[in-house]
Amino acid sequence: MKKTIKEDQERLILQSELLNDNTLLEVVADHGNMVVGVRFVDSPLTGLREHILIKMDIVEYMKHQDNLMEINEDKTSIAIFTPTEEGYVLKDVYDTLEHQFGYQEFVDIEYRKRFPNKPLKGQYLKEKK
Repeated sequence: MKKTIKEDQERLILQSELLNDNTLLEVVADHGNMVVGVRFVDSPLTGLREHILIKMDIVEYMKHQDNLMEINEDKTSIAIFTPTEEGYVLKDVYDTLEHQFGYQEFVDIEYRKRFPNKPLKGQYLKEKK
């Protein structure tokens, strides 16, 4: 999020989608970058928060945009992928209800649990070291 309301209002929002009552997915152009983020109200005391899912150069984003993320059927999870020379690597799984990223060590298990009808096809898992 920007430091002031004025700066926040100057963002160029290209796409937004309400995933549930407290989760707004936004695609924003910001100083030569594309930023995909999730906005939500954390609590009445802390107010509005934002988690950045993807931030990359506009040209790179436009080349890969259709393969950078998947939203599951009930819109409770977002899978985030990173482009590589070999294809797309599953980077993370984001929970839209709890507003948390999954554990990196178990990202493959999280994906299979949250996307049971979408096996990884053109994407793959990064080998664990």
